[in-house]
Amino acid sequence: MLDFLNNNAGFVAILGVIVGWVLSSATSLILYRRQKKDDEEKDIKERFKHKAEFIYNQWFRDDGDNVKRLETVFCTYQPSIDRNGTIDISYPKNLLDKSKIKTEYFYFENIGGSDINELEVAVSNPKTTALILEGNKKSFVKDGAISYSVSLDQKIRKGEALELVVHFLENDPILSALSSSLEIYYRDSLHNICRQPFFPEQRKIYEPSLVNQKEWREHVSVQKNLEHWERRFKNGR
Repeated sequence: MLDFLNNNAGFVAILGVIVGWVLSSATSLILYRRQKKDDEEKDIKERFKHKAEFIYNQWFRDDGDNVKRLETVFCTYQPSIDRNGTIDISYPKNLLDKSKIKTEYFYFENIGGSDINELEVAVSNPKTTALILEGNKKSFVKDGAISYSVSLDQKIRKGEALELVVHFLENDPILSALSSSLEIYYRDSLHNICRQPFFPEQRKIYEPSLVNQKEWREHVSVQKNLEHWERRFKNGR
C-alpha cells in the first residue's frame, strides 16, 4: 500500500484534496448547526421577553368588552372499570344540588407584551380532579364524561383580562396542599407557549414558564389520563 502511494503522487494529491474538502465541509456543517441553534435560542429568549403574562388582579375594572369569561365546575371524581375494561366516571353526589355549590370569581389581567391567541385552564392533578364547563355539567354527570380543562376561543389582548368563575362543593378536596390546583396554558401572538400555575385558595399565580405544545396537550388529554386508570385497574392499582 505504501509503495502504491509513493508511486502515485497525483492520486495522493487528489485524495488529499478530497479528504480536506470532506473535513472542511463537516466542520462547516457543525459550525452552521451550532450557529443555527444559538440563533434559535437567542430568538426564543428575545420573544420570551415580550411574552403575554397574567397577574391576579381582583380590582380589575370590568368594562364588559375588556374581559373574557370562563365559567367552570371544579371537582373530584371517582373512576371505576366495567367488565369490558372501560373506565366509568362518577362525581360527588351533590354536584347538581345548587344549594350545595359555592362560587369564586378570579380576575387575571394580561400585563405582558403580547396578546393571547389561545388559552386553556386546566387542573394541575388530572388523576384526582376534573374541570368542566358549567354548561356541560349535567350531561357530564349523567353520561360519566370527563374533562380536565376548559378552553377559551377568544383573544385576550394586552391590558384585557380573563374572568374565571369556579363553582365547587365546599367540602370537596379539590385543593392541593403541596402544589397549585389549577394551571393556565396559553399561546401568545409571538408564539410563546406558556404555563402559569394558580393557587385559588391563596389567589396566587406563578410567573410564566415556557412549555411545548406536546406537554400541554398530553397534560389535558382525556384519553391519556383514562389510559392511566386502565393500567392501574388492570395491574390491581
